Amino acid sequence: MDLFGHAAASLLIGRAAPSNPDDRRGTTAAAVLCGLLPDVDAACYLGGADLFLRFHQLYTHNVVTIAVLPILVASTLARYT
Repeated sequence: MDLFGHAAASLLIGRAAPSNPDDRRGTTAAAVLCGLLPDVDAACYLGGADLFLRFHQLYTHNVVTIAVLPILVASTLARYT
């Protein structure tokens, strides 16, 4: 899935998830951030295809990242919202 697909799916999940409409802003922000953060490695492509292939799925597309990123995003949003 490309960045647009990740953003669109995350946005829909964030908007549909909370039962209280007042919580939609934070939930939507968290969902979009969590959906897009693993694709931050696309910036490595600016350094060439070899650099991208070395970093893609090694640092941002693995089980550790899936466990850590949502916790970081949720704690950051809880602190500042």
